[in-house]
Amino acid sequence: MVSYADNARGQMIIDEIRALSGCSVVSDVNSLMTPAGMDAYAKDVFYKEVQEAKPVPVAAPMEKEVITFSLHFGFDKYQITDEMIPVLEQAKMILEENAKATYEIAGHTDWTGTEQYNQGLSERRANSVKQWLIDNGVSTSRLSAVGYGELSPKYDNNTKEGRRLNRRVEITTK
Repeated sequence: MVSYADNARGQMIIDEIRALSGCSVVSDVNSLMTPAGMDAYAKDVFYKEVQEAKPVPVAAPMEKEVITFSLHFGFDKYQITDEMIPVLEQAKMILEENAKATYEIAGHTDWTGTEQYNQGLSERRANSVKQWLIDNGVSTSRLSAVGYGELSPKYDNNTKEGRRLNRRVEITTK
């Protein structure tokens, strides 16, 4: 808004308007007639001085890491077997490499059986691996167990080998 308040009442109105917002510039006609005065006015009206922002360090998002290992369960099984121990020990060593990371232990099944039953079975598989890791020194606060049932097959459930491979547990960083 440009105004030439030429009397006290006009000046009072301008002052009241200026009080409503901090985005007004006061100048007089004589200063606007000089090149330096016009430059100062234009700078005050059209430019806002900003201080250079200092970069704030941001931690790079950690990519999810899937720890893949051959931990496949027998049909309708969730118990840890002696054959699984070497694989679980390797998984534990990987988890211990980053003591601050947290992990999701994901249990899976093939599609044999009802969806409800497979959901429970996948949860039991995930919990059995979680419990083994806890019993062997991994902090419980770093682990969560989730069952995905038959909803995330990696292999073809139409084949015997595919179904065998879908009966698995995976560990992923959170």
